[in-house]
Amino acid sequence: MRAAAKGRERVVELLLADGRVNINARDVNGETAFIKAAAAAGHTGTINKLLSCPNLDAHARNKRGDTALTKAITKGVSGVVRLLLGKNIFSVNSTSGNRETVLSKASSWGHHECVQAILEHGDEVDVIAMDGRGETALMKAADRGHSEVVHALLAHAKIDVNVKDNRRGDTPLMHACMRGDASCTAHLLSSRKANINARNPQGETALIQACSSNHEGCVKLLLEQEVNMELEDNTGETALLKAASRGHWSVVELLVKHGVDVDAVGRRRETALMKALAGNHEATVYVLVKRGS
Repeated sequence: MRAAAKGRERVVELLLADGRVNINARDVNGETAFIKAAAAAGHTGTINKLLSCPNLDAHARNKRGDTALTKAITKGVSGVVRLLLGKNIFSVNSTSGNRETVLSKASSWGHHECVQAILEHGDEVDVIAMDGRGETALMKAADRGHSEVVHALLAHAKIDVNVKDNRRGDTPLMHACMRGDASCTAHLLSSRKANINARNPQGETALIQACSSNHEGCVKLLLEQEVNMELEDNTGETALLKAASRGHWSVVELLVKHGVDVDAVGRRRETALMKALAGNHEATVYVLVKRGS
């Protein structure tokens, strides 16, 4: 195992020639020599030597449920990922624990080159598969701020940018806006496929979420598109009311500059100014008064 993990190809070859060696022996973590070799960068030669052994259990899993492929993805070893998929040792849509596909795992970790290695298999790749948490690869990448991965996924012909997760009913754009990642938000908006006014079961839009969390960069990007500023969530509050009640004065100022109705009232008959006054948010009050509220 140590020889495989360190890429000592000649040593591995000599050990394999000894019929007494158990190629599928496991350590305390349940890892075989093959899994260890896959996790080490640049050891493709060692992996090929192991693959030549007819007794190899290439699909063995460690105690955490990782195979050689998923371990390589976790470590970001794209060369090994490309090798294993190219030799059809694993399905390009194979899963680990929690029904997570290899694409979803690579996207979650932000390993852009591993994602590219998987996407090279084109239409074979199930880019909209959901894991046990009801999230796709694109959602995971957007939620974690992996903008390069988001960009790569959007280039796939079968990507669905408007699919909603099974937890809150949020789209990838909502995931990016809740995180406050302007780069991921920009990529999603540039695809021209994203429904910018999509709503989750709580009635929230990406704009409402970005304003609620004071993510000014995302708000700016959304306002440059044809976003509806006046939509209400299920509590009867708009993006402006959310921002004003939390004292996010710079976000309020952006909305006002883009022509939001500053005198609109929510379900409780409160205006943004009333919300700001109730919260003692002086800067927000100043912005609203200056703009004629």
